[in-house]
Amino acid sequence: MFAKMVLPPLGGSPAVWNTAQVFFQATLLLGYLYAHILVHVFPLRMQVICHIVLLAGILSVVSIGISPAAAPPVQGTPVLWFLHLLLVTVGLPFFFCPLDNGTLLQKWFSKTGHTSSEDPYFL
Repeated sequence: MFAKMVLPPLGGSPAVWNTAQVFFQATLLLGYLYAHILVHVFPLRMQVICHIVLLAGILSVVSIGISPAAAPPVQGTPVLWFLHLLLVTVGLPFFFCPLDNGTLLQKWFSKTGHTSSEDPYFL
């Protein structure tokens, strides 16, 4: 949806869609790397505290939208401009919210001792 918002200033070129796809796939991979490192390096209590603090901090400063002052470069390819725009607008929320929460919650649930915590299909 965000890439669709950027189409009017950039046009509907394949470069817009390809850049968005690469950005979101790389962000997904980095999000899973973050979850993996968090789970394997820190104890459970510190994982929860760290994740909640980072999530609250990011959600408190997020602004999803394109500033009227943000105009693509007139000359050359706008790929780097578009990657920067993606990073500062939707990058961090995409990195933390939908991806890591599911992965981390499943891992944390498996540590609770609940009767279904051993079943990977319960959640």
